[in-house]
Amino acid sequence: MADFVGQSSGEFPVDPLVEASGTINAEYRRRAIAGILESYNSNHDVLAEGVQNAVDAIEDASLRGEPGPFVVQVTVNLRDNWIGILDSGIGMSRQEVRTALGPHVSFKNDPTVLSKRSAKNAYRGYKGVGLTFLAYGTDDIALHSKQNGTVTKARMAIRASLGHWRKKRPRITG
Repeated sequence: MADFVGQSSGEFPVDPLVEASGTINAEYRRRAIAGILESYNSNHDVLAEGVQNAVDAIEDASLRGEPGPFVVQVTVNLRDNWIGILDSGIGMSRQEVRTALGPHVSFKNDPTVLSKRSAKNAYRGYKGVGLTFLAYGTDDIALHSKQNGTVTKARMAIRASLGHWRKKRPRITG
């Protein structure tokens, strides 16, 4: 469940998994998340997925004709055991952030962008599993996104007593 701070209580809290998968039952969602987690095998997958999402975001911004500069900044903090990835790409809307952590969710469907991609990489990164892996395969994830001047923030942390793939309620603000 996610809390969106500063919004009416009638609309929130929200469960990103339900938002993303609608009427699909909880057991199916659990198996989908477990399958996604099992498909990653390297210690570097967290970094690779985060950077790939950032590169996709700046490439999409460029293909949409947005002005640069297009930047990806990676911070690795070995002392406190975290990584941070910042990009100047297209960002996600508040509604997209609500569903982004669910399995098989992708927002990379802009026809303008798709028509400009080369055939070689037309569907690179469009499976909708990267953010699910980052959310459920790590201890803690914070996501800040800015689109059209609006900043939306989400955070999820593992609830250890419920197992590897379940998280505490994400807090989303915007």
